[in-house]
Amino acid sequence: MNNWLRTSWPTLAIMLGASVWGVIWYPLRMLAALGVTGTAASALTSGAGCLFVLLVRRRSIATVRWHWVLPALALAAGVTNLGFVWGSIHGQVMRVLLLFYLTPAWTALFAHFILRERLTWAAAGLAALSLAGAMTMLWSPQLGVPLPGNLAEWAGLAG
Repeated sequence: MNNWLRTSWPTLAIMLGASVWGVIWYPLRMLAALGVTGTAASALTSGAGCLFVLLVRRRSIATVRWHWVLPALALAAGVTNLGFVWGSIHGQVMRVLLLFYLTPAWTALFAHFILRERLTWAAAGLAALSLAGAMTMLWSPQLGVPLPGNLAEWAGLAG
């Protein structure tokens, strides 16, 4: 494999993931208009993904060892997914996506204050820049402080 391609995989994966999250709201809203709730759509797609992994990587699954972090990760992933799905169906997509995409900023800050990881100047600068950008985009003279304005936006922020 080409060295450039090998070193670019993480960046490509992040870009693909962000792109999927950036457009998935539209089919979710279409399904909601047809009567399929966001929770049901999310459960069906997650279940299909799990079934696919179980079928394709069943030998690898047998090597996974139980650890208490696994259910915690599953719960966190579920809350994140449902927060995004519910928020994008019931709120203004731009605002919900913007709050959802603050994940890297929160990750850097939480890792520093909760896990006591060293916060580099670059990470702190990127976190500050992303939070300043979100404040600029979310600012509304009528609302004042740029906090989430409804339950859908709080769901996006929780996601």
